[in-house]
Amino acid sequence: MEDGPFSAPEFPAFAAEVELFADLGVGRDAGLMRRLGGDAVPYLVFLAPDGRALGAHRGPLTVAALERSRAAAEVLRALPGDDGLAVEQQARRLIAQVELGLLTRAQAEARRDALVGLEGAARDALTARVVDAEVLRLWYDRQPRTLAERVALGRVYGAMFRSGDRPARREAAEAFYLLALDAAEAARSASEFAALLEALTAWGTAAGVSPTTFAPFQARLERLRGAGRR
Repeated sequence: MEDGPFSAPEFPAFAAEVELFADLGVGRDAGLMRRLGGDAVPYLVFLAPDGRALGAHRGPLTVAALERSRAAAEVLRALPGDDGLAVEQQARRLIAQVELGLLTRAQAEARRDALVGLEGAARDALTARVVDAEVLRLWYDRQPRTLAERVALGRVYGAMFRSGDRPARREAAEAFYLLALDAAEAARSASEFAALLEALTAWGTAAGVSPTTFAPFQARLERLRGAGRR
């Protein structure tokens, strides 16, 4: 691929007019995929007009997830570096890097803290995006299927919850709370289950989730309490 369309003289002009990504797989693309950080197929990489990789799509191949990745890549395409950018633009660029998995959580938080003038709601919004990205990264990487796998990841989410993390995006929040509740129930901890359920209910109410959705979880909590678990 590197010896094909990328080297054509008309490629930059063409690429400037479209949303461009490469679907890398095995065979002749395998080496390029590995150099760009890919370890599974399909591996979708968004590209700048000059052929530079902007970042890869992470997560399910749904329209909504791909649109989020595309939007993040477009931000990095429009804002290729931090030099000369206002703090709001730097924050947008940082969020885009997080969305495309270009930064670890520690790196993202260090860069957030270095943004002079980022305060209040803008800082909180960036922090929430970092938490969402970390929750989803763990979910995508582990892909828990069995109850034991769900409980194991739920323990990680439970530790994040106790440290103060509260995801905001629906996909992240549902994975986070549901698996953490599984882990709390497995540990027979009614107190932690109750705290998680309270946070889940508060998030769901703000997100417009029907209150009846939480009735089964309340019943699970009452069973834990009835068993004399604290």
